[in-house]
Amino acid sequence: MWPRHTIWQEIRDALDHTCCCETIRSRMREAGLMNSVAAQKPHLTTKQRGERLNFARAFEHWTAEEWREVIFTDESTFSTRWDQQQRVWRPLNSRYLPGHIHSVLSSGRCSVSVWGAISRDGLGPLLRFEGPFTGATYCEVLVDHLIPYVLDGPFQDGCYMVQHDRSPVHKARAVSALLERYAVRHLPWPPYGADLNTSRTFREY
Repeated sequence: MWPRHTIWQEIRDALDHTCCCETIRSRMREAGLMNSVAAQKPHLTTKQRGERLNFARAFEHWTAEEWREVIFTDESTFSTRWDQQQRVWRPLNSRYLPGHIHSVLSSGRCSVSVWGAISRDGLGPLLRFEGPFTGATYCEVLVDHLIPYVLDGPFQDGCYMVQHDRSPVHKARAVSALLERYAVRHLPWPPYGADLNTSRTFREY
């Protein structure tokens, strides 16, 4: 089997065949392969994959009503340098299989960053922040924006749970102390779980 990222020119050269490239592409299509942009997924270690699987198993029996109590949050970066698209040949309905994805690493980007939230009522606050996003900055976001939003809006009964990822900012002592002081429940999250976040999925659309 050819590696999924092998392009048709390399196939022709490896076969040492004189057929034209269009013939090779036609045969690949006949075999059910499509030439598509590879889905980008974070590069994960075996340990990280295991933690994500444990997360899925821990919450697989949650009902829709339980998920409605969660408010999803995320910091997103709009980059001036992000061109890591790669095309692959793959069968239908196989976009996210390991052999067809393009693992990406983030580096060397100039960016503008925002923080936002989304709940069962739709879009929540969206804030642009300058400079580094620190634990102190996040505490200000929670006190001045997130908590007032949830208590004045979709969760006036105080029955809600906040989701954020495992960034060191979110795990800062000041943040943990603030969440405890305001009795804010926190949804445990797996490593590199941005692709599981509803707010991130919504933003990409």
